[in-house]
Amino acid sequence: MSIALRSLLLFGVIGIILPCSARPATAADDQSRPRARDLGVVVGVFPTGPFNAITDVAGVRVGHATIIEGDDIRTGVTAIIPATGDLYTNPLPAWIHVGNGYGKLTGSTQVQEFGELETPILLTCTLCVWKASDYLAEWIYSQPGATEHTVNPVVGEINDSVVNNMWASPVRREHVFAALDSASGGPVAEGSVGGGTGSQTYHWKGGIGTSSRVLPDELGGYTVGVLVQSNLLAGATLQMNGAPVGRELNKYAYQDIYASSSMNAINKQDGSIMMVVATDAPLDTRTLGRLAARAIMGLARTGSVAENGSGDYVIAFSTSDAVRRKRESDKPFPTAALLNASMTPLFAATADATEEAIYNALLKATTVTSKRGRLAAIPIAPVREILEKYKVLDWDKTLPPHSHEVTRPTRHTVSADGHPLAVWEKSAPGADEAILLVHGRTWSALPDFDLQVEGEDLSLMDGLVAEGYAVYAVDLRGYGETPRDASGWLTPGRAADDVNIVLEWIAGASEWRTRPHLFGWSMGSTIAQLAAQRQPGNIASLTLYGYWHNPDDQYPADPPGLELAREINTAEAAASDFIVPGSISEKAIDRYVEQALAADPVKTDLRGLSDYNALDASQLTMPTLVIRGEHDPLAAPENIAKLYTRIKSGNKQWVSVPGGDHAAFLESPRAYFIDELVTFLKDAARTEQ
Repeated sequence: MSIALRSLLLFGVIGIILPCSARPATAADDQSRPRARDLGVVVGVFPTGPFNAITDVAGVRVGHATIIEGDDIRTGVTAIIPATGDLYTNPLPAWIHVGNGYGKLTGSTQVQEFGELETPILLTCTLCVWKASDYLAEWIYSQPGATEHTVNPVVGEINDSVVNNMWASPVRREHVFAALDSASGGPVAEGSVGGGTGSQTYHWKGGIGTSSRVLPDELGGYTVGVLVQSNLLAGATLQMNGAPVGRELNKYAYQDIYASSSMNAINKQDGSIMMVVATDAPLDTRTLGRLAARAIMGLARTGSVAENGSGDYVIAFSTSDAVRRKRESDKPFPTAALLNASMTPLFAATADATEEAIYNALLKATTVTSKRGRLAAIPIAPVREILEKYKVLDWDKTLPPHSHEVTRPTRHTVSADGHPLAVWEKSAPGADEAILLVHGRTWSALPDFDLQVEGEDLSLMDGLVAEGYAVYAVDLRGYGETPRDASGWLTPGRAADDVNIVLEWIAGASEWRTRPHLFGWSMGSTIAQLAAQRQPGNIASLTLYGYWHNPDDQYPADPPGLELAREINTAEAAASDFIVPGSISEKAIDRYVEQALAADPVKTDLRGLSDYNALDASQLTMPTLVIRGEHDPLAAPENIAKLYTRIKSGNKQWVSVPGGDHAAFLESPRAYFIDELVTFLKDAARTEQ
């Protein structure tokens, strides 16, 4: 590959850069154009995810290849990789909804027959779908571990012939591979990129757009992300948040009839739009079909009427481990999907995110010109004036405050050997010390460490923030918003290595006064110990709470043929750690159960317990605090004594929490627990300095 081509690939653009007078706008031009929220266009009441993109759904990745060649090729490919792991052996539940079926969507019949998605999704131009399908299959077979089996490529399209010669077969192997290989999480390029390079939206340039919504914890805390390839042509009239933008700009449907003398009259009708809806809510195929239908409602709000010649398709899928199944099994495969009664908030989130994604596609798109025609970007200043005129901006500022104001932690994605780890952060202003919290065996970080209950202070993260710390909590593989490992399993050794990767990431996130502190609860205590033994230089101190392990125990190797259990978690299991009567309110227990089951409906499969044979407290030379609740049945006093005696640190402490059990930091001894922990952390920081 030439240096020039390699450079173009880095920017997702493949082809010949045209002279300035003829070439489309550049990525730099795109950066100067606003998204909908930059103008104050707020759709609905639910907040967005951190990127306001489909990639806010954990594990979803997006890549583009933009093809600009000669004077008549203006097209591209957009790739959506829906989840980590082998999509063929562990497909995702999915559905395809057809709003108006004038289009060429490959793979649709099998998705509707099986209700499963087994490949990435590609979006390209109408006459490019078949070659793109071939190249997608080739890419799948080129992946490590791929075997000989059939695949069902899902490739959607729009007709971009206003500026693109799609009859020239412009999409080639390198374009498809570039889009797939560049797919990543985080912000998504929008507008005239990838499969949206040559598209139109109403009377202006269209393109790729994306948006997301996050439900409040009371409604499950689920995320919905939408990506659109918008090619809505002139058979309808643009509306934005209810404002008649198209009419105000004198470009509207049937203008050739009602304003035949107008210089702006356009007789072009029909069009297409591909809508991809991703969610981490545990939905089965049937409820995904219901969800997909609501994207059409968001589309309609923008002015579309699904013209006779329009191809309007919705591909919806769920990334939740609770509903992701093996491709083959001789036994019933347990899943845990939401009931119909829980769907309404997800419907609203889908409609809102679809509407906003279309606005983003329109606003971010830049003018594209070829010898075939010209698609002009919508003018921003007049649009802003119209939106102000109709008073449809900044609607979020007119909403009353939530009855229980919750500061939701910031979600970061940390790559551990290519696997995305969800890391949550809450930080005090000016914090100069950081601590990482590692959760237990069954439940992930947020139910354990950031439980929010109206009228009660139960969040350990909030408690430590109040003491001036930057607080981080990691979802280990298969927990919360971190996808399962490709193998389906988590091992203690893998978890410990991931913890060290997160610690190194935290250390580089700011100029801390000390190295990060490390806190592990229950199973997290043994993971934290293993991490501390492997890389002791990563931490300033180690806290082990609810330590369950007998230091004299040795674990055998895994038996051959061990199969994933995928055990469904239960409300009884979620409430089982609250042992001391009256130490926590029934409301708080109910909230914990609700939040825990929403975050972790399926128990993560654990193997490789023989990794624990390497646990050796004599290797703990850093300041170490051992905490045990007075009534904790899982942390046997004799095991704690063995652990404590063998720790070689010159600064070690053992604290017993009066009246506490296995979840003392969530119960009435919470203040005592935090006070003892903070006292130790301050002492350890002095030692560090």
